[in-house]
Amino acid sequence: MRQQIHSFLKAQKQLMKAFGCPADYFVKPMPESGWRVSGDDEVNFLTYEQENRMMNAVIVRQNGRAMVYRARGYVCVVAIDCVKIAFIFNESREMGKWEG
Repeated sequence: MRQQIHSFLKAQKQLMKAFGCPADYFVKPMPESGWRVSGDDEVNFLTYEQENRMMNAVIVRQNGRAMVYRARGYVCVVAIDCVKIAFIFNESREMGKWEG
C-alpha cells in the first residue's frame, strides 16, 4: 500500500509539472466532460458536466490571475468546489483511539 501511495503522489506531481502548475491540488480527471470558464476580471467560474448535471466551481486566482493551464490539448483548471478528501495515515501514528 505504501508504494501505491507514493506512486500516486509522484504521478500527480509529474502531471502538474506538465501543465506548469503547482502540485498541491486534488486532481479530478474529466477528459470526457464539457466545460467552460466565465466571469470577469475579479471572479472566474468553471462550469462543467458531471453525471448529466451542470456543476459550478470558483476558479482560484494566484497573483491576480486565474489558475487555468493549457498543455498538449488538455486544460487544467484549479478551482474551489465542494470536495471530499480522503486522508491516508499510517496506523502506527494514531494519537488516540476513536470510539465511534
